[in-house]
Amino acid sequence: TRHCMKQFLQSTFVKNTAILLVGTASAQAIQVLGAFALARIYNPEEFAVFSFFTACTSILLSFSSLRFELAIALPKSAVEAEQLMALSLRTMLRILGIVVLGIVLVFAGQNLLNYQVPIAILLVPVFTFFAGFTQILNYWSTRNGTFIRNALSKISVAAVTIGTSLLWGFLSEDPIGLIYGAILGQVIGWFIIGFKYSKLAIQAWKNLSDYDAKFLWKAYRKFPTYNAPNALVDNLQQYGIVFLLGTFFASEISSYYFQSLRILAAPLALIGASIYQVFYPKAAQAFLDTKNIRSYVLKIYAVLFAIGFPIFAVLFLFTENIFVFLLGETWRMTGVYAHILIPFIFFNFLISPVSAVTAVVHKQH
Repeated sequence: TRHCMKQFLQSTFVKNTAILLVGTASAQAIQVLGAFALARIYNPEEFAVFSFFTACTSILLSFSSLRFELAIALPKSAVEAEQLMALSLRTMLRILGIVVLGIVLVFAGQNLLNYQVPIAILLVPVFTFFAGFTQILNYWSTRNGTFIRNALSKISVAAVTIGTSLLWGFLSEDPIGLIYGAILGQVIGWFIIGFKYSKLAIQAWKNLSDYDAKFLWKAYRKFPTYNAPNALVDNLQQYGIVFLLGTFFASEISSYYFQSLRILAAPLALIGASIYQVFYPKAAQAFLDTKNIRSYVLKIYAVLFAIGFPIFAVLFLFTENIFVFLLGETWRMTGVYAHILIPFIFFNFLISPVSAVTAVVHKQH
């Protein structure tokens, strides 16, 4: 047993996971500390605009490539993987084109409808383009084992996002700075990971024939058929509540919910995503070789439980006091929302990487 544990700790799986965890932990430390600082600058009512923007972009980003990016790690052929990267990019651009057209039509008819379209809506496609492109390149980077680049991208996104938002908050009281910070962060994150891979992705997109695209759609049809709707519903479950709260209650109520979700779920979701990025190609290769990934799944469960349980236990016991101390009295209700959400977030954290199993074994249905 001791020998097995030593082999496991020295494995590339652990090393790659550690790289992404360090990058993710650094990024999340910046994000969480930044969130505490931003809460002292922006009040709950001002945060409602950013809550609305994040809900829109999160939902759109969840299906912007119809989840074809998940398939990049699966084929043995590098050429086919490049084609999947190209198909992901092409699909994202077409869906964003439809979204932009919809926004134009809304603006064209706003005088007839007599309502003002928030400027945040205009910036949703901009953010989604850079975030979606980065997401695709992240999976390509994962396939090629360049995990340091993934980690640097995460840290840069967090640092630039928070830095820009704080600077804007000091110079102006306009909450639109939160959105500008988020977009600039994604641009920098895309540049870091895209500096090496964007040229390859664009060339693969140009070379992708309609015949190849049809073949890939047929071969990997379960991703748009099952994974994309699943991701959409999952994000609607989390972020659709922002729209409901903003519609039926005062705008700051949606900020309380969003802030609790942001501080609790987002950091742990990215830790889960980091483990997922290492686990996914490793499990895919193991399935191709042996058709058995049970041992990998059990290791993942053990790691996630060991990481998550102590954190969630402390948070659950002292939620409201912790949030008041970190965010200020103005945000006390955020602690109430967080206390309610903690069990859901913990179990969601545990299953997040293991959800890849259905894709690995082609059993999404």
